[in-house]
Amino acid sequence: MDKDLDIKEYEKSFQQLKSVIHDSDPLKLLTAISIAFLAGPSSAPVDHNPNKRGVGDLDIELLQSIFLEVPGSHERFKHYKEISNRSDEILSLLREIHSSFSRVKAQENYDKNKTHEENKFAHLMALSSQYRRNWAYLSETLEITYGLFQPISTSMLKKTGVNVLILPRLIELFYFRVVFSPLVYELWFEWKAQNYNREYIFKELLCHDNDELIALFSIRSGELSELFEVDVNEVEFLLDKLSLSFGDLRGTCESYILSNPIWKKPFIRIQQGHYFLSSIHLLTTNIFDIVKYLVESIDHSFMDRNVQKRISKYTEDKVGEIFKEAFPNADLLAKQTYIDSRSDHSCEADLIVKYYGTLFIVESKSGRLGEKARQGNINALKTYFSRNIYKGNGQNTSIVGGIGKAGDVKKLEPKKVSESNQALDTSKVFRTIKLIVILADLGSSSSFQSYHNVFSKNQTLDSLVIHIADLMVIFEVLNSPLEIINYFLKRKKLADMSYHNGDEMDLLGLYLKNRFNFNPLEINNSNISGYSADVDSYKNQQLHTPDAIPPMLPMNGYWQSIINRLTSKMESGSEYDLLPLSLDLLNVDKKTQDELASVLFDSKKEMRTKIIDHRPAFFDLLNHEGKIQLIFYIARGAYTIRHKRDLLYYISSIDRKEFRDEDIPFVLYLDAFDKSSNPYTHLIGLLPKAKTKRQRAMMISGV
Repeated sequence: MDKDLDIKEYEKSFQQLKSVIHDSDPLKLLTAISIAFLAGPSSAPVDHNPNKRGVGDLDIELLQSIFLEVPGSHERFKHYKEISNRSDEILSLLREIHSSFSRVKAQENYDKNKTHEENKFAHLMALSSQYRRNWAYLSETLEITYGLFQPISTSMLKKTGVNVLILPRLIELFYFRVVFSPLVYELWFEWKAQNYNREYIFKELLCHDNDELIALFSIRSGELSELFEVDVNEVEFLLDKLSLSFGDLRGTCESYILSNPIWKKPFIRIQQGHYFLSSIHLLTTNIFDIVKYLVESIDHSFMDRNVQKRISKYTEDKVGEIFKEAFPNADLLAKQTYIDSRSDHSCEADLIVKYYGTLFIVESKSGRLGEKARQGNINALKTYFSRNIYKGNGQNTSIVGGIGKAGDVKKLEPKKVSESNQALDTSKVFRTIKLIVILADLGSSSSFQSYHNVFSKNQTLDSLVIHIADLMVIFEVLNSPLEIINYFLKRKKLADMSYHNGDEMDLLGLYLKNRFNFNPLEINNSNISGYSADVDSYKNQQLHTPDAIPPMLPMNGYWQSIINRLTSKMESGSEYDLLPLSLDLLNVDKKTQDELASVLFDSKKEMRTKIIDHRPAFFDLLNHEGKIQLIFYIARGAYTIRHKRDLLYYISSIDRKEFRDEDIPFVLYLDAFDKSSNPYTHLIGLLPKAKTKRQRAMMISGV
């Protein structure tokens, strides 16, 4: 590639774009492209390749920046020139700017001393808004923003003059005002019926006067003061701090793409008390950096002493609340200091959650991405990962080092026993799930484990990295300890074995298709963007329908009752680790569930009608490898010695290699005469340390 030629191309396109939109109405054009962007689908495919991109946030931001270079009041645009016939040219120039600029930065940032993965990740971080912003859903963005700043809002107002709680209310106002506007809805339905794409909608909107639409993006301080019941001076002080007037900007194309001033000052100040916001995403995706900028620009010490301390505390406390709600029967220990038995060094855990045989070890990291890291500086990215991701991973690994093997009579010993620092019995811990929950805006890159590994310092990243907003949605949608454990266990395999282009919500959507029941290599190097559609739809519906039902995988009623019964048995204190059996059943596809449930009911019915033939019936449930993972045993009457003999005879007739892990699986005994709603009569499992098959066939419990 010729770098000099690419530089000339994007600079030429940038100047041409300026010329095309010069003296046009900025509010009309920004409104048109913003509504076209929200309206949906682009004629360009979903792709992170700049040459194939459609209308996006960076386009709106670049156009706004160009308009803000031109001095003068908005009054001068009363006699704007007509550019509706040049909409295709505008979009074409925007694509050319981004594609040629991307090629230039790929060459400028390439470091021959770095790996291909390091250079690729740094390039994506610098040039794609998907990789360095807060893309949480509106409800999570609002909840986190209120949770972070409400406790310190009074002191912040007193110390800095900033009423920070106006910001989340502004986000809510603009979202419902634009997205749920009857006028916009009417247009969207019409466009959808005509199958119009974003490019056509943009052109159509430029052809007509859109004063009503422009008004949706405009606000006045007096209106907000009355609506929010706050002093008008507080409103104007905040909005003036977050606004730029026409003529305020003097930048380059490069600065607008890599570090745009409007990310911190998203509003256009039209005149005293009158403001315009071209895109709700300008506010929502940069909200935490906006607050940081606001406070630091007024009182840097308040940011260090109060805000950063509050952010750290909120992150840890909120993660604890999320787990406590999802795992009400679990043991939760926060801020514990333990001894790593391998090194005798102390190690701190932000949160440990013990749910029977499963142990969650969670480290919360609230560090922010610096400006250089956001612009793709590899050394700055390494610094962030070292101080946050890999530090958290090391802490999690040290905690695991204090745990003995499953079955050991051992405790995770605290450095100092106290009321807040307790020993934890780990003798029946069979699996650990290590998480690092972050608040930094890594966007879709937070789910790219393969990228995280390139910044390691001789340390394997074996903890999953999850944004706190994504964690909130995962727990809300799955809404079951078993589903959550299943998600993270399988999610870890995906992270270890495949690279995929998509974010955590795409992964959640993919899980809701088939619970990740496929070989992880099947999605290696593939684009899974768009799988979040069902989750997106649910979260959007939830905004105006609070009792909206989250997407879920269908399950046979009988199958669900078996899982519920096993979960109940586990929670009542079974000495057996029943989670693997429950997970096996959970991961059986719906078709197999229906077929086997039908066979079992028919067999029970048939056996009840037989007068002479009392032979039992056995049905094997196979896993994806063709191994037996569960046996259904149907016979007449309660489980007795005779039934045990029949079971042992059946088991002895099967080659051990046919069993999962070459061991005898669990057996569910069904009494043919039992017409109750009980899914099974007895659970038969393995006797620990049994030396013979006869010893293994041990009845665990009845119904």
